[in-house]
Amino acid sequence: MIPDTILDEVRNAIITSPQPSTRSGDSAVAYGIVKVNRGLGKQKAGIRTKHIEIKLPLGSSYRSGDYMMILPVNDCTTVRRVLKRFDLSPNDKVSTAGILDTFSLTGGPISVLDLLTTYLELRTAISQGQIVTLIDSTPPTSRERLAKLLADDTYEKYVLSKRSSILDILEKHPECELSFADYIDMIEPIKAQRYNISSAPAANIKIVPTTHGMAPQLKASLTYHAYSESVWPNTDSRFFDASLTYLAGLDPGDRVRFFIRSADTRFRLPINPTTPIILVCADIGLAAMRGFIQERAIIRKAHRITLGPAILYFGCEHHREDYIYQDELTNWEVDGVVSVRPCFSRVGPLGCYKYIPDRMWAERKELAFMFLARDVRILMCGSAGKLTKSVADVCKNIWLSSHGQKTEQDSEMWFQGVKVEHHESHIL
Repeated sequence: MIPDTILDEVRNAIITSPQPSTRSGDSAVAYGIVKVNRGLGKQKAGIRTKHIEIKLPLGSSYRSGDYMMILPVNDCTTVRRVLKRFDLSPNDKVSTAGILDTFSLTGGPISVLDLLTTYLELRTAISQGQIVTLIDSTPPTSRERLAKLLADDTYEKYVLSKRSSILDILEKHPECELSFADYIDMIEPIKAQRYNISSAPAANIKIVPTTHGMAPQLKASLTYHAYSESVWPNTDSRFFDASLTYLAGLDPGDRVRFFIRSADTRFRLPINPTTPIILVCADIGLAAMRGFIQERAIIRKAHRITLGPAILYFGCEHHREDYIYQDELTNWEVDGVVSVRPCFSRVGPLGCYKYIPDRMWAERKELAFMFLARDVRILMCGSAGKLTKSVADVCKNIWLSSHGQKTEQDSEMWFQGVKVEHHESHIL
């Protein structure tokens, strides 16, 4: 019998229980505290852009342009459903000996609660092969209902379109005798979700007292898309996996597991603050660029120096609904930190440009002059198949327009030397 306090136990266990694995790859896993989690712009088609600020533990560090890898946890309701289906207590222990490689565990038994909450992706859609496994675990006289799900049209209509998980199917077919051990074998590990950090450490540092004196403590912000079930109107609202919904459900004061992953060493601001830079991004690709602009603002304020020219080309759909961080960008532009060049593909003010490459070409004289600088840098964050390719083409054409004796091969060599690509947040 599952105790009524299971939801509290899950929440408390996530916060207080020791973690079997304290590293992911070469990065230490730590806990941060959510300070702010607010919406940006307007929700559209079930997708809302949001901004979250996380206070990092003492000793944590990052650089502008780095990633934060978030390790989500499963919601309490789903964990409770699994415990009920397999008649388990949250404090039951399971051996990790057979699942060390898959889940990066360090050995020794852990609680079922810990395993279900922090390691397993419980809501991934069930595959047809996994349905076969469920059939094999069902008495022959009771297999007919499950077997019907294998037909392609039935699977598409009743399973895939609803993103039904293994747990969903098990609950609808109590005749299946799948063991908990076999269930674990069928489940994938929770995926770490990669986000571009949208802040600069120098702009988010606080000196705090510790038992050993004063120490610096950082905050990091992320810009992300929050999805709701309205994106898939015909889908069971329970289908969303932890990686899609986790950040959006956090409140100030909640703890979040994370580790920092360094970006490409070239995806940084130039060491020389007078170096000309061009920042190109769309949608939440602005996250990393915001961190760079914050860093430039701090450099300008702290050292009282004249910065080199910086242009931000930012693309979004609607100038009133999708222009995130507009007030900040306006203030930075007034302060001489960056020149902001927005483009709006759907709705924009009169005379605006729709697409970044078109605006860059219209401003080619200014850009061609910047391209004459040997140390100019072009930092891009967006879809490799769309934005970065079209921007690459227009930049090379602009460069060729002021280098009459050069070839397309020369322009490609030049561009490869000055650009650095960085891709938007995605799940690893």
